[in-house]
Amino acid sequence: MTARPTTFTSSLRVTALNHPERIAIQDELGAMTYAGLVDAIDARSAALGAAGVQRGHRIALVSDNSTQYLITAAAVWELGATLVTIY
Repeated sequence: MTARPTTFTSSLRVTALNHPERIAIQDELGAMTYAGLVDAIDARSAALGAAGVQRGHRIALVSDNSTQYLITAAAVWELGATLVTIY
């Protein structure tokens, strides 16, 4: 029996492996594939980690509902931090 992904980002990674060129998300700025989305999350996560974000931190985010919001949220979750969305 194959283990199922247990997090949002692990589910994205499985989908990116199986369907890298499928559209994952689209907003007014354009579309992004699953492979592109995972790459963007990894890059944002690396940048946030380099800035000192780590497990247990609370990260406030002021953003509209967009691809960039999803990338940042997933990157924060990857690091084990908590996202606090401010609209």
